[in-house]
Amino acid sequence: MSEKKSEDVVQKIPSVDSDNTEPFEGLVETYFQSKGYITASNKWFWYWEEGKQQRGYKDIDVLAINSKETVLIDVTGELTDKIGFDKKRNLKSDNINRLFYKEIKFLESVPQYSWLLEKRKIRKIIAYVYGKPLSERLTKNEEFLKSGIELLSSDKMIEDLKEYNQKKSLKTNNSIMKMIQLFIKKRS
Repeated sequence: MSEKKSEDVVQKIPSVDSDNTEPFEGLVETYFQSKGYITASNKWFWYWEEGKQQRGYKDIDVLAINSKETVLIDVTGELTDKIGFDKKRNLKSDNINRLFYKEIKFLESVPQYSWLLEKRKIRKIIAYVYGKPLSERLTKNEEFLKSGIELLSSDKMIEDLKEYNQKKSLKTNNSIMKMIQLFIKKRS
């Protein structure tokens, strides 16, 4: 049985998280958990774009929620992989406008998830390892600032997690937190 193609059709049933195999995604999840969020990762869904011959697949790298907000986090090693430029090195507005569009469309389309977007603050974040010069450039770009997308560096997360680890009452079995605790202990 084949599915009928339509313009921008997205999966309308809940997805099951995939195992977190990317270490940086694990770090991002741990970071948001340390800030009081409940997280999910690798929520794969299909998406059929108008003009395409077959449906494509996309995932929400990390989804973090607390009592007031929903955070969609796109995780990348290299910030330039997410942000495109034209031949004159100008920011491509199409790329900015497409960021998080499919993820939000998916959450809106699944009845069990739609509450994540209703009457809540929605944050869109790109978490990255490499790209500090581009990050500095983007924070001065009016078009990027209008998008509401935030940037979060691995350096910032690691510093915050080191600070979090200094709390005396912290007990964890999270492997990333344990690794950070080992590095802190080794340096002291």
